[in-house]
Amino acid sequence: MRLERLSREAHAHLRLNQTTDLSYAGNTHLVDLAAVEFVQAAADFPVVFVDEDGMTPKGLLGLQDGVNSFVGADGRWREPAYVPGVIRMYPFLLSDDGDGDIGVYVDLDFAGWDTRHGKRLFEDDGSDAPYLHEVMEFLRGSAVEEGRTRDLVRELERLELLAPATMTFRHPERTFTVDGLWTVDEERLQALPYTELALLHSKGYLAWIHAHLVSLHQGTKLLYRLMGD
Repeated sequence: MRLERLSREAHAHLRLNQTTDLSYAGNTHLVDLAAVEFVQAAADFPVVFVDEDGMTPKGLLGLQDGVNSFVGADGRWREPAYVPGVIRMYPFLLSDDGDGDIGVYVDLDFAGWDTRHGKRLFEDDGSDAPYLHEVMEFLRGSAVEEGRTRDLVRELERLELLAPATMTFRHPERTFTVDGLWTVDEERLQALPYTELALLHSKGYLAWIHAHLVSLHQGTKLLYRLMGD
């Protein structure tokens, strides 16, 4: 991955040759998820939390390191499963520049870049092209949802609802174990005072928490995708 902050001066020549090839996502079994995605994701794969210098919600897309069970050998996403926003956003990424400013970056190693064909990012006069307007709208929405996701995590940590978890999946031919995960402890959730539950509900977080809990039953789908059944 070769990231550069998006700029008119450096990237005026770039065009994005749209492709359905998602091979770049095929070597990761965990991807970032915004909390607003939990409900849709819960129908297809587990939503978990991982401690990466702070708790981060993740979609568990495979049971082995470096294996995404939703990307086929042809690089196509196995429909109709939900595609996480971070994958749909690529090769554009949001990153904290370290001064509190969130910058828009592009991965110059992405195979879909071109200089002659595809959707241009900037017009000849340097203004944003219509496609870039669409991208920026998506990124702005993503930045808002990142903030809501961080707040959800803060609430889960304040209420001490997250607990370490290991997920084990058994197939007649093989057993898979995924550790290093965190999930919401249902007993602690049920024991919360009504006032805390009401607060979570008022923020829309209770629905996300329940979607997360429901999603934990989707690991069997990953197992059978991996084993080819």
